[in-house]
Amino acid sequence: PDISHLRYASHQPPLYYLIGAALLKLTGGSTWQQVLWLRLLNIVLGNVTLVVIYFIGRNLWPDKRDIAVGAVACVALIPGYVAATAQPRNDVLAELLFALVMLLSLLRLDGLSERRFVVAGGVLVGLGLLTRLSMYLAPAILLVAEIGYQRKGRMALTRTLSVLSGILLIALAFAGWWFVRNAVVYGNLDILA
Repeated sequence: PDISHLRYASHQPPLYYLIGAALLKLTGGSTWQQVLWLRLLNIVLGNVTLVVIYFIGRNLWPDKRDIAVGAVACVALIPGYVAATAQPRNDVLAELLFALVMLLSLLRLDGLSERRFVVAGGVLVGLGLLTRLSMYLAPAILLVAEIGYQRKGRMALTRTLSVLSGILLIALAFAGWWFVRNAVVYGNLDILA
């Protein structure tokens, strides 16, 4: 079909841009100052991601703090990571949310309650889908964590599927409107634009 009438520039999910717009509304300033504020936002998000990476490392190796610090150093010193966190773009928020999903998965394996896991997982996945569509992989990470938790003999497979369903329902409560919007704007049930 003829797609010349479609404009795919607005297909990016809105969360990062809404946060950036709110920041610019609060700070104002010239165009140059606004770019600096958006860069500062991403620098903060990138540094919070490094903190989450540290906690992931501490969770994996609780007795070896050096490994967690080394993991943070490895990521922090990657030139591409430094460059990406200095640019106004949604990737940095998506990386933070994905790191939080990884940490949540490890916490579940350590015995985090089902209710907290479902709610936090659903919120993180929902926010992630409103940030970057590559976050569709996050439920798979949470599923693997739940299966790992189940393998410790703590629950049945039907319960694992119930947990995953709860996570997906909460995520859709956050992000479902975005997919409906895409289907309406782009037609042909093109929910990913």
